[in-house]
This record gives sequence, C-alpha cells and structure tokens, in this order.
Amino acid sequence: MIRVALLNFPAGSAESVAAHLAQTPPVPDFMTLHGPLVKGSTEDGIKTMSFYRFDDSKLKEAADYMERRYAIYRSIPGVEVAIEEWVDADVALQLLDESESLDMALEMFSVHF
Repeated sequence: MIRVALLNFPAGSAESVAAHLAQTPPVPDFMTLHGPLVKGSTEDGIKTMSFYRFDDSKLKEAADYMERRYAIYRSIPGVEVAIEEWVDADVALQLLDESESLDMALEMFSVHF
C-alpha cells in the first residue's frame, strides 16, 4: 500500500517545519519512505511530498504512525497536512476489472483517514 503525505505552508513557517522535522518519530521497519520532496514558489509557498510504502497487513500500524508523525506539523500555524492513499496502476486496473462500474472501483480504493 502507498500513502502520500503532503505539507503546504508559507515560507515564514519554514524554520518551524524544519525544527519539527528533527522531532518526528523514525520510520518503522515495515515501511519505506521516499522523500520528503520539496517545491517552493513565491505564489504558493512551500510544498512537500513524502511517499510511504508498506504491506496491506500493516495498515493500522501505518495509520497510527503517520498520525503521530504528522500531528507535530499540524500544531504549526499555517501548515496544511493531507495524507492520501494511492495504489499502483496494476491494482487500480484489477479493481476496475473486478467491479461493475467505474464509480464502484473508485469507491473500493477511496480510503480517507
């Protein structure tokens, strides 16, 4: 399974975000992390994106970990946090094949927390 964590914040919050990064709990052994990747612009501020991959059997543990990790950032004024579930294209195609409609397939891999 793949979870993507997105942060969006104004440039004025960058020092606080960087300071909080050192306080985040380490990634558990059952997860791999790619990122954070960083993009900045004068109009949109700073955005980061981190990709977490883990086995479906660890969904609860992964959700608990990510909630703890990103709670730190939610306490910083101006920081927006979003955590999304993504699937590999082959999984999406399999869901489409197994479902009766596109809406049903989308509902099958739409998970929000």
